[in-house]
Amino acid sequence: MSAAGFDPNFGRTLPTLLTDAGLEDVHADGRVRIVRGGSHEVAFYRLTLFALRVPLVDSGRLTDTDFDATLAGLEDPGRTFLSPVLVAARGRRP
Repeated sequence: MSAAGFDPNFGRTLPTLLTDAGLEDVHADGRVRIVRGGSHEVAFYRLTLFALRVPLVDSGRLTDTDFDATLAGLEDPGRTFLSPVLVAARGRRP
């Protein structure tokens, strides 16, 4: 995902960005969900993987077989996944 422009560390930089923008009393929180395989919540992972299939396979990071096995794993109710961390940051103008 990084090769496609995703910055996995961006959320961590939000407090600094807000402080640098002149805000005070800056705070941030992170939230993560535990998602069970086969639930409606795996749709995010499925769509993300479908969007990245060609770049992942073309780069050699995954084979088509590995990719299909990963997709099948998303449907296994015995597996759980952590969602991406959702970061919310806030501050106030002085």
